[in-house]
Amino acid sequence: MGRGLFNATQISDLAWSIPTEGPIESSPALAGDGTTYVGSNDGKLYAITQNGAMRWSTDLGAPVNGSPAIADDGSILVGTDDGKIRSVDKSGVVKWTYFTGGAVVASPAMRDGVVYAGSSDGSLYALSVETGTKLWSHATGGAIWSSPAIDTAGVVYVTCEDGCLYAI
Repeated sequence: MGRGLFNATQISDLAWSIPTEGPIESSPALAGDGTTYVGSNDGKLYAITQNGAMRWSTDLGAPVNGSPAIADDGSILVGTDDGKIRSVDKSGVVKWTYFTGGAVVASPAMRDGVVYAGSSDGSLYALSVETGTKLWSHATGGAIWSSPAIDTAGVVYVTCEDGCLYAI
């Protein structure tokens, strides 16, 4: 093998794995303290220590397809197929729930105390990270299946099933 190329035989043994009761279709989120958060189609959000021990799992009642996002206060924000955006504290307790009216399958984005999430109901939502209160929503021309992105000026970008890129 040439210099700088990856050699799979150099990888050490698997450190750990945690089974869930359903498929996992998203990326995990890693907190500064080493905790890994991941949602599963079994409807649960899992918190796993960096040593592979289950810290907790919280049943959210509907599949989690998007990656969780971690707020500055350490709370975990996640959308579910039943149209809800939830904030879960570091101990696994749901702090608040907001119903959008359609599936929330992509990861939320955050900036300056606001969480942004798209829904299959065709709207982008801006909620208070602290309370879950709706600050505003913007209707698009179709379902939103993607995660929003936010630029340095605070403009939120999201794509939509109607074939448009929206800058809000």
